Order: sequence, then structure tokens, then C-alpha cells
Amino acid sequence: MKQAPKSTFSYTFKFPVWQTVISSDGKSLGIEARGEGLDDVDFFRYDIKNENIIPIEVKLPDKWWLRLMFLSDKYYVFHEYKGEGNPEVARSLVIGRKGEIIDEYEDMIFNGSISGSDTFVFTESGGDEDSFLYDPQSRELLKDNESFGKITGRTSEIQFPTQYHQGSEYFDDVNEFLETKNIKSSIGAVEYMETESFILISGYNKIGKLFNHKLFIFDEEGNLLKEILLESAGKGLTKEPYFVMNGKLFVIEDKNTISTYEV
Repeated sequence: MKQAPKSTFSYTFKFPVWQTVISSDGKSLGIEARGEGLDDVDFFRYDIKNENIIPIEVKLPDKWWLRLMFLSDKYYVFHEYKGEGNPEVARSLVIGRKGEIIDEYEDMIFNGSISGSDTFVFTESGGDEDSFLYDPQSRELLKDNESFGKITGRTSEIQFPTQYHQGSEYFDDVNEFLETKNIKSSIGAVEYMETESFILISGYNKIGKLFNHKLFIFDEEGNLLKEILLESAGKGLTKEPYFVMNGKLFVIEDKNTISTYEV
């Protein structure tokens, strides 16, 4: 039987992790942590190679309505939202590494970047088909309706688990496997992923009106090696609670701790 995957890094944030953003080159991870209060929001940069957590400074008095969309070695892009219930993007902000606002565009939505350069693609909110290229060095925003075709994905290979909802064939198959390991059947959905050496399965159990979400790591023969608590009191199903990149498993444990494992 193989050894359980070894943790190489772990860091606990003050507030729960709300979302993560992988940099275009796969060298950094942007982390957005939020609490209950309007001042309870922090942004961080996880330097994967050096395993450092670095606060992201944003020189704005109110960060609650910000959402991190992109990060590179030099720049961050944020959306700022407005409205209640289903907020809309009010403006896009291009931020420098020291937190300074380089440019801001009202009613513009960030759509992606072009590989090999910090050139961003924006569109106007409200369904307009026009798209624009933005170069933060020249600070030029140029109309370019071919820019969508220039958006490129990340240079690193990233693997996310597949989520199977209750009622699907694969949901039942995965639950049957869990039952053979004396693990309680999941409700709502299961997540499944295979790496070269491990099988990763996560599932949900209801506790009152809340959900308990756990990740189970098995070897190729189906032996349980490790159990990780993803969320102890969740309000619903989770989207992409963990992923594998460059041979490492990145996982948010119990909402506010990021950990990496060699897989």
C-alpha cells in the first residue's frame, strides 16, 4: 500500500477562502478571503515556487465589492460590483503590484488575457458585442472585435475534479465504491478525479440544514490513505473545491486553510 500524500505547505487565513484564481503562468495563486463584516475581506498572492503568502494591497477605502479576476507578475485585475441581490459589474480596475490603480473603466468586463503579454481583453457590460484590447504599459484601450479569438488559456496543466449530481449513473457508481470502504454515501453530488498515483473522491453529508464535505484519497488499489475535511458546515454544493497542478494537489481545508500535497 502506498504512503499517504505528503503535505508540503499549509496556511490558515483569518477569514474563509471565498475563491482562488490561478495566474496565467501557473506560478501564483490569487486568494480571496471574506468574513461577515463589510471590512472583512483580504486578498493574497500565494507564490507557489517559494511557498510564500503575500498580501495583495489595493488602495481603495472599500474592498467589499471587489472580486479578483486576474493576476500576473506585474498586475492584478479586479471587478467592482454594484447593486443588491444579483450585483452587476460597475467597473474594472487594473492594479499595480504596490496596490496603485493604474486604470479603471466603468461598465467594462474583464474576459481574459493574451499569452506572453499582460494584454487584457474587455467587453462593455450590457450585452454589447464590441471588445477591446488593453495594454497596461501604454495604457491604451483599443477596439478590437477579433480579440476574443486571441484569448489564451494558462500555460500550466490543471486538473479539476468532475462533479456528478445525484441521479446520474456515475454518482451511483462512486457511492457504491465508497460504501465498500465503509464510508457513508454522499448526497447531492460527488466529485471524482484520478492522478497518476491516486484516486480522489469527495462527497457530502447533511447535518441539519448544512452540509459536511470531505475529500478521500485512495491509492490505485482502492486503499484509503487520507481523509480531508473540506467544509464542516456548508450551505450547498461546492464548485471546484480542489485541483491538481504541476504534480501538486491544492485544497482548501475547512474553508480557511490552503494546503498543498505531492500527488
